[in-house]
Amino acid sequence: MTRSRTPLEAAAGKLIAAIQKEWDVEAGEPESAASEEAMHAAHGLLQAASKFGSIESVIGSGSVAAYLGEQWVQAHPQVLPYIEALEGAQRATDVKRPEPDGRRRGEMTNRSSVKLKNSFTTGLSIIVEPWANEFHLPPGSECEVVSIGGAVDTEILIELEAPSTLIFWVNTPGALYEYWQDGKLID
Repeated sequence: MTRSRTPLEAAAGKLIAAIQKEWDVEAGEPESAASEEAMHAAHGLLQAASKFGSIESVIGSGSVAAYLGEQWVQAHPQVLPYIEALEGAQRATDVKRPEPDGRRRGEMTNRSSVKLKNSFTTGLSIIVEPWANEFHLPPGSECEVVSIGGAVDTEILIELEAPSTLIFWVNTPGALYEYWQDGKLID
């Protein structure tokens, strides 16, 4: 049995289709690269809608247009109704959706984070434990490991395992984590 899409997922899918139409029209032209980037970004919105039931983790407090690129959206006004529909579906979701621990949105959430900038000339390997998820942090890039929910006493410990490997231990029982890199949610 296939899972039915939520209104948020459906709105994200329609936005992707609208962007793809713009990209198809521009095929072979120099500006098609920007449309392709916007389409990939919109796929990130769909993935967040599917995984988290919200696009907030991707756009933060900004708008969908800002996330896709204001200049690109202004050059492609045909996608505006689809952006508005997605933002409307997100607002409707915000009201209904409880947090993972059962609290309603707007209530206090246990959240803690650690940020790191790679000032080296080589990349770093970032490992988030206890999930054993590994990420590559290029030179000059920044990352943030966020602990969400769980016990009140939040702890994120950083361990230097090798000259180019850092382990972020999210030692918060019951917590989930987010990994952000250069302002974008990765996992």
